[in-house]
Amino acid sequence: MKVEIYGIDFELETEGYTVDELIEIINNKGYVVLDIIADGRDISNMSDSEIEALMPIKVLEINAKKVEEVLLETLAGMKEFIPDFIGNLDQISVDLTIGKEEEGYNKLALAMDTLDWLNQFLSYLNSPEIVIKDNLKERKALLQQWYETIHALDEALDNQDKVLISDIIEYELKPVLENYLKYVRDLDSIFTGKEGQYS
Repeated sequence: MKVEIYGIDFELETEGYTVDELIEIINNKGYVVLDIIADGRDISNMSDSEIEALMPIKVLEINAKKVEEVLLETLAGMKEFIPDFIGNLDQISVDLTIGKEEEGYNKLALAMDTLDWLNQFLSYLNSPEIVIKDNLKERKALLQQWYETIHALDEALDNQDKVLISDIIEYELKPVLENYLKYVRDLDSIFTGKEGQYS
């Protein structure tokens, strides 16, 4: 099998390694594997048994990027996305309180997917593999506020308490998202060397 790896700046001997072993080596060198293509087919999310069924693979392509690059791209996207997301939350509260419950709950389901993505990002930043020279006390406070708010929103959803959902959105979720945005901006300034720009 011919193996082509894009986006890395080190030599990697690929002979005799499994796909999982190659990914582990790449990750350990400070890269994130973006996708894996086998004979023109994306196998990034396939199980080992599904990949085994494709054997023999003639050409395996692995696309990777430095963790820092992915993090900077994510932060840049979040800086643009979060303010719009906060603005859209108001409509969910309005829909739930003026009788457009189905529409409100549909929008809320989409919002929960977004909150899950933001939650995954925070979890990733808090993982032992990531070393960030940020204000640890500030990050821990944000994490606590974030998790408490998400938990309260989940409980209100379970109880289908639309008044409580609207209150949590207005008085807890929007403020924690503002804090999240400030943290994202601070992180961006740390990684781009422009510390203090957003303080």
